[in-house]
Amino acid sequence: CCSMLRMVPYQLSMTKDYTLKAFKLELKHVLHTAGIQNEDICLIVEDHNLVRPEFIEMINSLLASGEVPGLYTSEELNALLVPLQE
Repeated sequence: CCSMLRMVPYQLSMTKDYTLKAFKLELKHVLHTAGIQNEDICLIVEDHNLVRPEFIEMINSLLASGEVPGLYTSEELNALLVPLQE
C-alpha cells in the first residue's frame, strides 16, 4: 500500500530490550520526517510491536488527534518550530 501511494515505509526496529525511550525516538523521527521535512511516510505498526501499554496509548493518541501528548519537551518543540516559521 505504501508504495502505491509513493510513501516511504518505516517499520519499528524492535529488539528484545526495546524501551519506551527508543519507541519515543522512533515516533519523533517519523513525525519529523512527515511534518518538518514534508515527506510522505507510512508508519508500519504490527501487533507484536505493541509490547507495552504505553506504546498502544501513544499510537492511539496519534491516530485519534494527530499528536502524542508529552512526546516533546518545550525546548524540543520550540527548536522544531523555528524552521517552520521561516
